[in-house]
Amino acid sequence: MSPRGEGLIRQVLCLEAFSLLGKRSFLVFIVCATLISIPLAMYYAYASAFIGTAGIENVGGTMSVGQMSELAFMFAMPWLYRRFGVKPLLLVGMAAWALRYGLFAIGDGGTSLWAIYLGVALHGVCYDFFFVAGAIYTATIASPKGVNAQAQGMLTLFTYGVGMLLGSQIGGLLYAQMPPAASIADWHRMWWYPAIAAAVIAILFQLTFRDNSGSEVAA
Repeated sequence: MSPRGEGLIRQVLCLEAFSLLGKRSFLVFIVCATLISIPLAMYYAYASAFIGTAGIENVGGTMSVGQMSELAFMFAMPWLYRRFGVKPLLLVGMAAWALRYGLFAIGDGGTSLWAIYLGVALHGVCYDFFFVAGAIYTATIASPKGVNAQAQGMLTLFTYGVGMLLGSQIGGLLYAQMPPAASIADWHRMWWYPAIAAAVIAILFQLTFRDNSGSEVAA
């Protein structure tokens, strides 16, 4: 095989990017990003059905609140990253997932309707503070090595590939345990699982992640 062909294969398989996993902080980030994508899958799969069960008629309009929140925080993310650094943003993003699912676990179509709307509105914090900040952090680590494109592809593979696949399977098992005509109480019980999982992952991240991006880039 020609050197050019071999190089193309290495790029497609992200082989150079996998060497970045030798950096402890980046390895911890990738592991936590993969794990947090498991409860993420349950939001994309079941939030609309839950909102409808809660008695909210305009499901699409309600979900769009989260999209607008995501857009707003996306524009602010570069400034927030420079101002606070990577670890606080990633930790807030992960904690927001736990808070969101906790809000879903108490929200209903009555006096706790606010919890559902607030949970949806947190989408900007959940997504941008972790995934957008994570992409910036990945670029910080990978760009000096000239493998940013590969590293971003690897991040997508672990999060939207491995993490979302596991999340869809686990979420499917939890959803299958609910009765055919699930009540709001049935949904509440299901949302506690991703809420607790996200909280545990956030604690794990807090205890194990050290932002060494400055020294790693210098190295």
